[in-house]
Amino acid sequence: MSKRNAILILLTLILVAGSFMLWKYIPATPKITESGSEEAQYIGISTETNGPLTPTDRNNIFWTSESGEGGVYYSTVPVYFPSLLRVGNGFASPDKDSIILVDQDLHEKRSFPVPGLGTGTQSASANSRNYMHGVFLFNTGDSTSSNSRKVVAVSSDGARSIDRENYLSALTACNNGTIKWIEFFPWNKEAIDGKGVAQIVTWTPGGEIETSDIIWDFQYEPGHENQLACDSSSHIIISEDNDGKPVSLLLKSLGEKTEVESKVDLPEIPPPAMARFSKVIQGTLYSLDKDNALTAVDIRTGSIKYRETLDVKGPSPVSVTFDKDIAYLVVRPDRFENKQAVLPVDLKNPQCVGEVVPLMGYDETSQKSRLERLGNSFMVATSVLPIDVDRKPICR
Repeated sequence: MSKRNAILILLTLILVAGSFMLWKYIPATPKITESGSEEAQYIGISTETNGPLTPTDRNNIFWTSESGEGGVYYSTVPVYFPSLLRVGNGFASPDKDSIILVDQDLHEKRSFPVPGLGTGTQSASANSRNYMHGVFLFNTGDSTSSNSRKVVAVSSDGARSIDRENYLSALTACNNGTIKWIEFFPWNKEAIDGKGVAQIVTWTPGGEIETSDIIWDFQYEPGHENQLACDSSSHIIISEDNDGKPVSLLLKSLGEKTEVESKVDLPEIPPPAMARFSKVIQGTLYSLDKDNALTAVDIRTGSIKYRETLDVKGPSPVSVTFDKDIAYLVVRPDRFENKQAVLPVDLKNPQCVGEVVPLMGYDETSQKSRLERLGNSFMVATSVLPIDVDRKPICR
């Protein structure tokens, strides 16, 4: 071997070793900003949406104040479509094989183990009306069990989980810790978007499972926007009739059977712009469509309460978080140069729209992620909530 070739090989080895050491010590998490967090008005969670998630990506739990301060409080492993739930005096979100609970003062965080959760896709979430309990639904399927789902209930005291092998919707958390949902059984197991039957499942705080078959042939799986009753054996859900027209079904649970007592024809309104852009709250369906029109439908009577086109100050919203009577839209106002901001809307009076507050920290990424993605990143705030549970929008 010539001296020149030996030098070239040595330089190549040094370069490879140097690159490895550099990659090893490059920060794998975004910069954390705690200073000023005591002034936070909003907390949220964001995720990468530009292509598949990679091991170097992170989900950010971030905070924002109206004074323009904010940043990343904590970063979790990348989970698809994460949401943030108000639970007790804090906020819960998914992490690897766990649910983390952050206190509302952003001073402490706890981690509740959830064996077998991994870092999959979060399909839905809900919390109880008193905010003491929450529930997450995850798609944990793989090539050997594509329909696997994991339901995770969380409170200030910890988390519990249960695995199911069917299609789940209408996720509901009750004030006493009971969790309910609808399980759908398609007649053609290869076609979830076809006809089938369903049952109501009740998961008690003690861990018992109770089921009640719904005596109705569904044209499609009941939607995730549905909510079940906690303090009554009567439920009302949105479905479709044999002609594909929207209807609401008044259900009466009678032990192991649930009968359809009556059905109400619903108006045909534009579909929600994206998943999680619609929600049934206390018998009213709220839905935001691609034209930024917010529609409220009384599903007991079939009447439209209102249809209000919202001024979102720019392109269509990227996410909506429903919290009792308020919807928190994540918008991209033109004056913020496509940066995301939160816009609160009073669902009882949609003409009452609060101030647009720019979000901070949601788009922070680690150096490793930036290098692996070559700068191609689009972080989206998938869930935003006010720190103060009693905060109401001041109408602009």
